[in-house]
Amino acid sequence: MAENWYKSTIRKIHFDMHTPESVENVGEDFDPQAFAKSVKDAGAEAICFFARCAYGWSYYPTTVGLPHPHLKRDVFGEGAKAMKEEGLRVIAYTAIDNIPAPLKETG
Repeated sequence: MAENWYKSTIRKIHFDMHTPESVENVGEDFDPQAFAKSVKDAGAEAICFFARCAYGWSYYPTTVGLPHPHLKRDVFGEGAKAMKEEGLRVIAYTAIDNIPAPLKETG
């Protein structure tokens, strides 16, 4: 039987990021390597990292959902890659109980 890595992981971080559509330049100054290193230096073994927030915006390019209207880079993809390179497990946080305003308006 495979090991239950989630159960055996003691130090997990939940990175909380909910960004309304009015926020501009989302991810523009994000440094994935520096972020991953700081998470690792904090002693974390795994991180729950935002793929889709409570406003309904995705933080990566997608045609299934809606990327944040002011997203400047693939925050989730680049962040997940950097964290994996630091030896961290990555859990995608996906809020599923909301619809972004542009989709609500289309009915």
